[in-house]
Amino acid sequence: MTLLKLDKTAYHARLDLASDAVYLLTMEAAFRLVPGQEPTQTKLDLSDTGVATPSAFIFWSKGSFWLAPKQGGPPGPLASVKNRPIYIVAVGERFAWIGANEQGRHTVYVLQGGKPHPLYAMSGKAVAATMAEDRIVFVEQLGSEGWRLGSVPRGGGSPGFTATRKGRFPSMLAAAKDVYYYFFDDKDVSEIWAVSPDMQTERVVAKNVICSPLAVADRVFCAQMQGVFEISPTSGLPRLVSPSVASSITTIAADRNRIAWVNDVGAEKLEVKLLDRSALPSD
Repeated sequence: MTLLKLDKTAYHARLDLASDAVYLLTMEAAFRLVPGQEPTQTKLDLSDTGVATPSAFIFWSKGSFWLAPKQGGPPGPLASVKNRPIYIVAVGERFAWIGANEQGRHTVYVLQGGKPHPLYAMSGKAVAATMAEDRIVFVEQLGSEGWRLGSVPRGGGSPGFTATRKGRFPSMLAAAKDVYYYFFDDKDVSEIWAVSPDMQTERVVAKNVICSPLAVADRVFCAQMQGVFEISPTSGLPRLVSPSVASSITTIAADRNRIAWVNDVGAEKLEVKLLDRSALPSD
């Protein structure tokens, strides 16, 4: 079903599957979407980095972090942070961010005592980030050397890393029990990988499949030009679950009951789609 049609760009939009609603986050607002009800809008300066927790929206604006309760009410300041974050990530009610430190190095931060506390300063630059369990996970581009995945505990401690890889770096990460990413290069390699949050184990989930953007719950869901696909957990083969006609999918989210995605349906126009997973045939 279509939850929302909006005269806004589909790019930089994000989705949050909450227990009571689907939330669409745009640069300027959060939209609460419930099947059978009129959408409600809360204007917020979310930019392209604001995130949702189970109870609130967290975002940076005008030199500070802010928290806006989902149930309504004005945003309240969390902390003064001078530099605009590159990424904000969250698990549950906990959040962290990646931003430039005083020397310009991309650095993982958390709040401690209401002030920014650095956890790890990168030698390269962050090009994707998420949170899994209680670790901040990121893709670190290492100049001409390639890229690697890294993670650091939110409570502090030594970071973990995968081996450095050549080729195109992943443009996004999707977190479940493991962290998933789509990797392809110019040599006909097109794979979905999963890595443990501590970076100790890696595995190939599927080969010869296009999966960008991707979402993960108990299964992996991939957006392609043809529509939304589900990856079989046994064979690794994709199965079309919803075709897409004359539009591209810019973001996708999934949980055990639902799949939601944003379609780019023209210049400055988007649609939010929702699919009940109980309607899908079982393997």
